[in-house]
Formats: sequence, C-alpha cells, structure tokens
Amino acid sequence: MSDYPYNFDAKIVKYGFGKIVFSVVYVPKEITSQLDFSKSKRLRIDGEIEGIRIEAALIPTKGKWYLMVARKLQKLCGVSLGDRVSVSFDIADQDAITVPMELQFALEANDVAREVWDGWTAGKRRGFCYRVDSAKMVATRERRVEETIDFLLSEKHKQMTDADKARLIERLDSLVMAAIPKATKVPKYGGTLYTLKPEEKEAQFCGLFAYKEHVKLSFAQGTSIEDPDGLLEGGGKFRRHLTFNSSDCVDVKVVKRFVKAAAKLGAG
Repeated sequence: MSDYPYNFDAKIVKYGFGKIVFSVVYVPKEITSQLDFSKSKRLRIDGEIEGIRIEAALIPTKGKWYLMVARKLQKLCGVSLGDRVSVSFDIADQDAITVPMELQFALEANDVAREVWDGWTAGKRRGFCYRVDSAKMVATRERRVEETIDFLLSEKHKQMTDADKARLIERLDSLVMAAIPKATKVPKYGGTLYTLKPEEKEAQFCGLFAYKEHVKLSFAQGTSIEDPDGLLEGGGKFRRHLTFNSSDCVDVKVVKRFVKAAAKLGAG
C-alpha cells in the first residue's frame, strides 16, 4: 500500500501542439478537486510512478491537470505510450529546491556565494540548479558549477547600471521578436508589451519591464504555460515571469520556448 495520500492509475497519452509533443498522464478530477490551487495553478509534487521516485509538477491545461512522463522515466518504469501506470504523490514544499550535489558542496565552501544564493528567489535558484543538473558529462557539470559560483560572487559586488539594463532589454527584445516576428510592440506600464492583436486592449502575451537590479520578462497567461522545470516565478492568479540581472544568464532556448508558448496562448 502506498504511503502517499493521492493515488491513481492512468494511461500514458500524447499531449502537445504542433511539433511539440509530450507524454503525460492526466490526474483524475476526484483527486484534483481535493487540491488547493488558490495560490498557483501549478503545484510541485513528490511521488512515484510505478514505484520509481519522481519530483514533478501538476500542470494545468483546459481545466485539467497532468504529469509529464519523459522517455527516460518511461524506460526506468518499463512502460511506453499507451500503457497504464500507477501514480502516487503528495504535495511538495512549493519553494523547495533540489540542489545538485556538486553545487551544494561548492556553496558550502564559499560563504559569500552562499549569501547571494540564499537571497535569490526560489525560481531563480531552481533555474541555475536545472542548468547544472541538465548536463550529462561530469566535466560539463563541474564547469557549470564553477560558472554559477563565479556569477554569484560577481553579483555580490555588482549592481545593474542603466547601460546594463538597456543592453539586457535589447537582447531580450531581439529574442522575443525572433521567436514571434509578427508581434507588435506597445509601450505601456513603464515597459514594453508584445501582442499579436494590437487592436485589442488587453491582448498582450508578454512584456519586458526594468527594475532597479533586474529585468523581468512577464507572461500574461504564465500559469497556463508548460513549465516542468519550475523556471517561471510569481504567485499571481495568471501572470508568471522570468527574472534576469545579466545578459550572461539569458538562456536563448528557454526564452524562445516560453515566448512561443505564451504567443500561442495569446493568439487563442
């Protein structure tokens, strides 16, 4: 018998749009109806699929929630698309972060870097953890740990200048327009909004805003964007954002992926 409070069986099915397709299991309504989505439509969970330990997220889509079942996990479970699997889970600490061992050791060895790290938001720390953890080669992981520590140390002594912000905004703007060439830019709320429907007052799908120490790329329907790695920040009903305080921390693929997903939602 499972030690987790929520348990169900479901079939692994395809979900996605266009060329982007995921393997997922949908969580039954009798379970999601028991969960508290008042603070966030996406909830991080700890659990098991076919007895294999997982740390994942319940992701919303059209009034339902699903769990992603990546190919690597399917292989570990000995299952494939179309198979039924047993899922057990509990709601995790929404701010909890699994820090890769190499990065944890490096942080413990450097008090200055650790101080900056502890001051970051959960979403920002999770993004750097993902960057380290996604590397398959040991040498790559070690290099990314070193880069993270160097970045933390530079943050301790660096505050963004207006020129830094301008360059960062220019870079992010170019990525948004490269991802969605037909987008229209609208100056508003002290920043720049992007829309595919300029004739509609509130049809923007994302926006760029500069703050004292960082720049935010905000997504109007952020809670509906697929974010299995928990990179988006924010606790509002709909909006989510990515935070940047240097051009060096801009992941082009991640930015374009989120922008394209946001634009698709905005065009719906």
